[in-house]
Amino acid sequence: MNQEPKTKNHDGSKEPDFYRMIANSLPVVVYLNEMNRNGDPLTCRNVWTNQFGLDCIGYTQKEVWALGYDYFKAIVHPDDLNIVPTSLNMMSSPWEIPVFIGMHRVRTRHQPEYKWCYGFSVELEKPAAYPFRQMLSAVFIISDDMHCMT
Repeated sequence: MNQEPKTKNHDGSKEPDFYRMIANSLPVVVYLNEMNRNGDPLTCRNVWTNQFGLDCIGYTQKEVWALGYDYFKAIVHPDDLNIVPTSLNMMSSPWEIPVFIGMHRVRTRHQPEYKWCYGFSVELEKPAAYPFRQMLSAVFIISDDMHCMT
C-alpha cells in the first residue's frame, strides 16, 4: 500500500517531492542499481538515476531500463567494466565493508571519449521479503570545470 507522507517540509511540499528536488539539484550522478540474482552481475540493472545523471549520459530512464546490463557496457570503459561485479561482490563480502569507493571511466551516449569518475556506493537496507539487492551510488565526474586550490 502506497501511503501519503504524514509530514511536510518547511516549504509545505511532501517529502518525496522534496527529496527528488534535492537529488536532482546536485551536480552529482546519483543512481540506484539492483541485482536480480545474487552472485550474477549480469542480472544487475539500473533502476533509477537522478536527472543530472540522465542529462550527463544522454539516455532516458526508459532507455536505461530497456538496456539492462548492456547499459553498463554502453557507458563504462571496457577496461573498467569489472567495477560492476567488483562493487557488488565487495558489498556481499564477509568483511562487511559498508562503502565501496572506486574510480572508473564513462562516456556519454554520443561521445567517443571517456571521462574519469570518482564514486561511492552503499547497499540499501530493505525488507527481508524483498528479493533483490540494491546499491545506491553517487558519482562525481572529474572534469576541467572542477575548482582546485593550488
